[in-house]
Amino acid sequence: MSISIQCPNPACGKTSVTSLNVTGRRVRCKQCGQSFIATSPGTIDTNTNLPTLIGRFQIRAKLGSGAFGVVYRAYDPQLDRDVALKVSHAAVLSNPRFVERSLREAKSSAWLRHPHIVQIFDAGKDVDRYFIASAFIDGKELSDTLSSKLSSRRCLLCRQTSQRTETSRRGIIEISGK
Repeated sequence: MSISIQCPNPACGKTSVTSLNVTGRRVRCKQCGQSFIATSPGTIDTNTNLPTLIGRFQIRAKLGSGAFGVVYRAYDPQLDRDVALKVSHAAVLSNPRFVERSLREAKSSAWLRHPHIVQIFDAGKDVDRYFIASAFIDGKELSDTLSSKLSSRRCLLCRQTSQRTETSRRGIIEISGK
């Protein structure tokens, strides 16, 4: 059996057909020489029950989920770094206004540079899913930090005020304050 794989290099993007036994292994694009892990789009890792690839991003772990979708820790082979990849639920796609608003919010947020705002690297669509790739920040859950220190609430309020000042300066109104 064979699979079709696409080079993650946006300057190349060449699709080639190869044998199924290379899935999960590092391969090299014959066109541009880019090295990447061969995965079949839509493939689910049977050990983790997670998708293996969304766009060019290689899924490593599930971080959480919410109303918009699921957030994964993923690897970006193009930029050689881990990212937080927010992927929409299928129900989100049925509402074009929500999709438009989400992509507009990602585009606006990509311009923001502030120590308390997570940087957006990419946004787009992969087959039937929209995604937003942002900086992956390793650390403790915010809820753990807040429950351990009373003064953390004051610190959080200062950060949120700082964030809102930066976003309003750029003409952006944040819909969800977290």
